[in-house]
Order: sequence, then structure tokens, then C-alpha cells
Amino acid sequence: MPRSRSRFTELWWMATLDLPMCNARWVSYGTASAVPTGQRSTRRVNLVMEIRQITSRYYVSPQIDPSNMDALSNAGFTVVINNRPDNEIGPELKSSLMERAATQTGLHFIANSLTMDTMTPDRLILQRQILEDAEGKVLAYCRSGTRSTICWALGHAHDTPPSDLIGAAMKGGYDIKSLALTLENTFQPI
Repeated sequence: MPRSRSRFTELWWMATLDLPMCNARWVSYGTASAVPTGQRSTRRVNLVMEIRQITSRYYVSPQIDPSNMDALSNAGFTVVINNRPDNEIGPELKSSLMERAATQTGLHFIANSLTMDTMTPDRLILQRQILEDAEGKVLAYCRSGTRSTICWALGHAHDTPPSDLIGAAMKGGYDIKSLALTLENTFQPI
């Protein structure tokens, strides 16, 4: 039985719907119906767009597809940040193609490729500055959304209590409690 939400709710399917036991996930924007668990669909979709809210303006997602840019723009996003290096993905998801698709829909696109080794202070500052300067919602993506969440947390660690950062990440579905000591050592209350 189809589920429906407000006209601003849209379903983004899991990687391919003809996999058994696949559950669809809801995020805000458009209307669609789910394929019940255990059933197969003959429809194929490129990639999931599983948007998770971290703050009122900062959202993260696992890898998205160039075809998702229209939906992001229509949903009020103004900036897309790619935190995934090109050497992790196939040619169809390279940063240059993602940027072209984003700019064609009016989105600003920033490539801020991160690995745990390259998550340096300058990259953390860049990510925070992009969020602060954006006029609307910001979506950052990587392989799973974890790097984008960690980057956000570390970029705000000096002026946001660690419990607030860990709590916001947890609400978005990311457990970053292992960063608690780092966040505590960086926090400088005013």
C-alpha cells in the first residue's frame, strides 16, 4: 500500500529496487510510494539519495547522482559539497560531472575532497565557511555521509559543546562518540 506525505515529500529508492528485501526510505520533498519489504520491483534507479539532517541548514548524504540535482534545487538546497575524492568512484560520478549537473540547476558546487588523512584544518575551515556563507540549505556528501558529518563536527568543535555536536550527528544517524575526546580538547567556551 503506498505511503504518501505532503506534496513536498519524495521517495529516493535504494540503489536498485529489484534487490530482495529492499526498503525505500523517506526524505522530505515530492510524493512516491514504497515497494514493500520482500517484494521486487522491475524499476531500476541509479543511486539512493538518503538525505540526513544534521542542523537546520546542514544535511549530509551518501553518494548522490548527477540526476539528483534538480530535486535538490527544488527542495531549497543552494550548495552541494562533494567530500568524496574522485579516486574512490567511477567516471560517471566524478566531481567535474557532478559540478556540471549542479550548476545547470542553479546550485553552487564545491569540491572539498576528504579522507581521514586529508581532513586538515584548512579543509575544515572551508567546509564551515561554505555553510556560514550559504543562503539556503547545504548538502554535503561522501561515501556514507560519515566524513561529511565528522568534518562538520570538527569544524565547529572550537565553539560548540561536544555534547551538542555528538547529539546532532546522532539525530542524523551518525555515531561520532569516538570523537568525544578530540571535540572536548578542541572546545574553547567563551
